Amino acid sequence: MKIIIYRKPSPRLHSLAAWASALAVGVMCAACGETRDPSSRTSPEPEVQHPDPPRTSDGDPLQGARTENWGIGDRWYDYTFDTHSVAPADISWVILRDEDAYHFRVLRYYGDDGAAGKPAMVVRRWTGDGFGEEQTIKVETSIRSAPACLRFETGDVVSCDDASTFDLVWRTDRRPIPEEGFAIGNPALYATSDGDTHVVQYPSKKAPEALPDLTRTVPREVCEPFNADPDIEVPTRDPRCETMPWRIGSIFNADAALSVSFDDLQTHDVFQMTGTMHVAQWRAEIDELRENLTIWARCTSTDFTAACTPPLDTTPERLSIPLHELAAWTFVDLCGAKGTSAPYAPRIYEQRDVLRAGLWASNEAFELAIQRTDQDIRLRIAPSQPFERAAHDGFSDAHVPRSLWSIPGPLSCAF
Repeated sequence: MKIIIYRKPSPRLHSLAAWASALAVGVMCAACGETRDPSSRTSPEPEVQHPDPPRTSDGDPLQGARTENWGIGDRWYDYTFDTHSVAPADISWVILRDEDAYHFRVLRYYGDDGAAGKPAMVVRRWTGDGFGEEQTIKVETSIRSAPACLRFETGDVVSCDDASTFDLVWRTDRRPIPEEGFAIGNPALYATSDGDTHVVQYPSKKAPEALPDLTRTVPREVCEPFNADPDIEVPTRDPRCETMPWRIGSIFNADAALSVSFDDLQTHDVFQMTGTMHVAQWRAEIDELRENLTIWARCTSTDFTAACTPPLDTTPERLSIPLHELAAWTFVDLCGAKGTSAPYAPRIYEQRDVLRAGLWASNEAFELAIQRTDQDIRLRIAPSQPFERAAHDGFSDAHVPRSLWSIPGPLSCAF
């Protein structure tokens, strides 16, 4: 039996105090209304698998775990502290879909009016012997209000209702900054590998002269080991990362993510920072005899610094879901809306049979996404919600792990 956990990485806000403080301000300004353009200022019954999870040398199944990509995500930009603005990084991508291929890059994150959240893309279509003329696709309404879907063939922003009509999704999810008592809008880009679609990242904005050879690509997770603490060893970088393009994963492709086994969840809880400014403590198990999935969870508000967050001391609430009632995707809300006080009973927020990467519900509405496939059942952490796991003791009173904070709080509190 296994339960696989994935989460969205937090390289920009999960680090040493000074580094994270500056970068937290940058991402905050990059996604809020104050940002200015610097130039102007039903699936079959699943068969539950029983493989052993990959482990590190010390046996910890989550030590140094990389988080699930959910696509290109928020790694497309660089932040400029002087102007509190973002600019596209010196990277670009090629998407191969069916018979077509397109090279694309981010032109800017700001609209013609200088407002943030109205990105523009430059796209070139493969002609057979090279990438053709550039076309610019502009998003005229803010992605902070709703996702924007782009269709490369026509060069239009199109409805996200029909998954067959678009190639790329812009959207904003909430990244919590508990030190400030709020969650910021985190602009991210999603063009992911799924079925016959493949996405490859290049280390420049220039279009390649030929289509990528997928046998000569490297998973991006291998090429982006990240840890802001110099005292913690990170994986050795694959030397092929310097000579080969990087293959982008997706929510449908989990070959690079570490898993945590059912046995691990029997002895460990997950502590998760949510977009609604809570910390959730939860665990889950599948009862194969009764054929149901049970989640136990409790939450506490994080409108204080790390050290001053109230402890988790309430009795956990339980949600049991018969396995046959799981859709392909079941989204679970653990803590409720911002300001919700304990106790809060976890609930099913939404269920879907089809999900394109980038088109999940707002991550303020759910903390866990349960994916049911023909092979197994997987739990996925909502985007931009960091988590840690710790040995549990029957849900006894627990303090929130300080490691969930991007900026450590004080060592003592007034209360």
